[in-house]
Amino acid sequence: QGDQCAPSKMLTSALNLEIPGSIGLNYETTAMNNLLSKGVAVVVTDYVGLGMNDRVHSYMNRADQAHAVLDAARVASKVPGASVKADSKVATYGYSQGGGASGAAVEAAPTYAPELNVAAAYVGAPPAELNSVLSGVDGSPIAGVIGYIINGAVNEYPGMQKIIDDNLNDNGKAMLATTRGQCTADIVFTFGGKKTAQYTKSGESLAQIVAREPALSEFIDAQRIGRLKPTAAVRVATANADDLVTHSQARQLAVDWCGKGSNVT
Repeated sequence: QGDQCAPSKMLTSALNLEIPGSIGLNYETTAMNNLLSKGVAVVVTDYVGLGMNDRVHSYMNRADQAHAVLDAARVASKVPGASVKADSKVATYGYSQGGGASGAAVEAAPTYAPELNVAAAYVGAPPAELNSVLSGVDGSPIAGVIGYIINGAVNEYPGMQKIIDDNLNDNGKAMLATTRGQCTADIVFTFGGKKTAQYTKSGESLAQIVAREPALSEFIDAQRIGRLKPTAAVRVATANADDLVTHSQARQLAVDWCGKGSNVT
């Protein structure tokens, strides 16, 4: 969620130490180079708000990430000298947050970007149903991503600030302020293994608070991927033993799409 974590700032180096105390790791370089070596043109998005000092990255916002991916594909053919044409086949690709973005993009493409020739999507470990993800990552090495979700929600819907103020204690508010400027490696070092119950005034987990606060539960539900029909071929990848981005909700995404008649593997 920190601006220094944006892919556009990480393409020239596998390691970014631009911000003191922050470690940025570009672990997508190998995948990008493999695609490039096969003659595939690659375009990478920073997502909405990432790398921009004037707003917060809207982490796991379904519409925002779908539009960011599809808008990136739209401009690829407009790069001077690009081999990509307006009718070139497009495939979306991503894992974890990227898997969610890829899934959101491929199901939004028929209505949001019908002019694009979206032919396929790889949807790896997608956080398709955030209620399950909130429970799965609580107390895990990547528990800090919960701060990303809340920070993005409050930035998009300022009315949620009162709900956060009413339910989070000082430790919880400090966690939100810190994660707002951190990369993935940073949250692992800082908040790995922490339970969200220690951040709330009531001692409830954040998942429990979301369940009883209508505005929060409606926001989380609105991010659900799987309610629209992809017209491209889709491969959903999920590990049976994934204890972070849980297998059951990723498999349910595939089931939901299959139920709509989509071509899903």
